[in-house]
Amino acid sequence: MSEAIATDDAAVVQRARLDGTPGATTVSSPELQLDVVFEVAEPGESGTCPVTTDDASVVLYVRSGEVDVQVDGETWHLADGDSLQAEGSPTITWTSRSALVAVWASAPHVPD
Repeated sequence: MSEAIATDDAAVVQRARLDGTPGATTVSSPELQLDVVFEVAEPGESGTCPVTTDDASVVLYVRSGEVDVQVDGETWHLADGDSLQAEGSPTITWTSRSALVAVWASAPHVPD
């Protein structure tokens, strides 16, 4: 899914592919302040947000499928092409309504 490519005196490049492998796959480097996870789920699967939510800005992008996302108890229905952003330290859970392919990302919250 993900590979790091590096040579002497060169930038480190990490490449990943959203290929339909079931489950959550972390594709970002632990050294980054940005967490990125690919999520592939079957209908009826559910879980918690797979990226850091502590004092963070969290984004979910639905590449395909439908999902119900609960953010601090409020439910949002997302479908193909939809996105959702939550800030602070939200409690986020999700349940797929159909086969789901999505991308989660989070980064430390930067106050205005």
